Amino acid sequence: LAAASKDSRLQQRLAFRLREVRLASSCFGSWRRETQIAKREALLASERLAQETARSELFEQLELERERAASEVERLRRALFEETQQRTLLQENLKRVFMRGVCALNFEAMSLFPADPCAAASSAAAAAPGVPAGVLSGGGGGGHVAPPS
Repeated sequence: LAAASKDSRLQQRLAFRLREVRLASSCFGSWRRETQIAKREALLASERLAQETARSELFEQLELERERAASEVERLRRALFEETQQRTLLQENLKRVFMRGVCALNFEAMSLFPADPCAAASSAAAAAPGVPAGVLSGGGGGGHVAPPS
């Protein structure tokens, strides 16, 4: 009987210990799961925050780049407008200069002609006795000279 009672107490102790281990395992297992879930959620929140920060920085950089591009476009438009104005002014000035040159040439050409064309033709005929009168005055046929080739 003593051996049976000893065996019974040992069985009870082992059963009690097993219950304690299972209970501790159950409690600590729940705690471990809760802790891991909380840690995972904190990690996800941290990653989301990092992603949101990076995203906002990218948007800020994009906005800055957009503003820079817009200002560059505006600057280039102004430069193009100024260049167009300068080109137009240059063309107008060039027209005026050419017109002045043409007018000056015409004036010089007109100054070569005498004031009275009839008097000039008779004086030219007297100055060149061997040349027919129609050639010097521009009249008559065949008085035109072909340009040299």
